[in-house]
Amino acid sequence: MKVIAAYDAEPCSRLALEQLADAALPDHAEIIVVSFADLLLPPGSAIGDMALGIGLPEPVIDMHRAAKALADIATERAEAGAAIVRSLGKPWAVSSRSIADTPSWGLVQLAEDEKADLIITGSHNRSGVARFFLGSVAQKAIQEAPCSVRIVRPLPSPASHRVLIGVDGSAACTAAIKAIAERPWPADTEFSCITVIDSQFISASLWQTFTGTPILAESVRHESEAARAVLDDATAILAARGFSAATIIAHGDPREIIPQHAEDLGVSCLMIAARGRHHAERRHLGTVAAAIPTRAHCTVEVVRA
Repeated sequence: MKVIAAYDAEPCSRLALEQLADAALPDHAEIIVVSFADLLLPPGSAIGDMALGIGLPEPVIDMHRAAKALADIATERAEAGAAIVRSLGKPWAVSSRSIADTPSWGLVQLAEDEKADLIITGSHNRSGVARFFLGSVAQKAIQEAPCSVRIVRPLPSPASHRVLIGVDGSAACTAAIKAIAERPWPADTEFSCITVIDSQFISASLWQTFTGTPILAESVRHESEAARAVLDDATAILAARGFSAATIIAHGDPREIIPQHAEDLGVSCLMIAARGRHHAERRHLGTVAAAIPTRAHCTVEVVRA
């Protein structure tokens, strides 16, 4: 398993590294800690190879000096981040990388180049009136990275090994649950699986038919049975790996309901399938998968499997 861990020395990115042990990574994982120097280099230039030109105008030389300073800082930062990961005492192969690029673009490109399985980054969130907002790096990674993305937030107090998995019965979700079940979770991990019946969708569909309460009741019953089947399939996958899971059927807007249940349960991580698709060489998420990371109060992992 290859993991790209973004590090910029901010508290949230340090937290992301310190909590790597809670991500259930296998012992053979390869961790690349990357830091970015937000600058542009001429084609073919390497971040450590910025020699000052001879006979260039002084302003140009000053620009080279400034770029070299940023590159040196990024290198030192990446090495410091790698040291944090090594201090966790895990048998992972840990290396550092410094890259001259805009962090949001560079992280996605590195994940593609390295064929990474997982990106881990801090949230860089700021509390708003009623919601949490992701920084541009985390947001772009969720939207466009070719692999799973884990956005780390502080653990609940007291810390717990509780994981909530959002399920919807799609092929992408089934693949994601299988990938989740394969990871070496601690024996005391408590899993819950939640599926949400979107009541607004049911009401809108029935409104167009001009039908009454009996049809509405039948539709709700049918949706509940389908939800139960989805949860049974998810828990069976986990059970095959020796994990038991509680189940939750909720009603409402899944973009609101799932993060709220995660908060109420005090989970350490909320996991959802990406359900991404390719379109004009860009990756797009469904509205639920795109919205949940910005609204959850805990660590969120968007799983692409």
